[in-house]
Amino acid sequence: MKNSLISGAVALALFSSVAVAGDAGEQATKAPQASLLGIEGTVLVNTGERFVNTRDDTQLAAGDRVLLMNEASAQLLFADGCDVSLQAESMITIGEASPCAGQELEVNRVGPMTAQAMGASGATTTRAPDTTAWVVFGSGAAAIAYLIIDGDLTITESTVPPPPVSP
Repeated sequence: MKNSLISGAVALALFSSVAVAGDAGEQATKAPQASLLGIEGTVLVNTGERFVNTRDDTQLAAGDRVLLMNEASAQLLFADGCDVSLQAESMITIGEASPCAGQELEVNRVGPMTAQAMGASGATTTRAPDTTAWVVFGSGAAAIAYLIIDGDLTITESTVPPPPVSP
């Protein structure tokens, strides 16, 4: 019975590490397409899970999004030398090629807004749940469920007598 518990825990650990490694490998394969330069005001970048504050010379890959808040501006310099000015209150999605190479730049107007995101300033608002925490929580819940189903863990009522009552 102890061997089945150990093998179950090892299988769960392997599954969890494969899920986390898969996310890291996906981010590592993205080739830089453009750089953000001349940032003025609050500019946020989303390279996967959430928007974070950014700084000059941030490398961006295809699919990354740039969000410019009120009174913000920046320059987007693509790898082929194409230079694009970005305006406040817009969200830009980086494409596979630059606008100079014929790909239309996806720009969405987002209207006036202000925000603080995780980043260099340390200020935060709401943030997406950390996937690592969910993997750990799920692993613990699965281990407890396995122990209950396997019969190694039982839940019983307390047998502590009630406190005495004086007459």
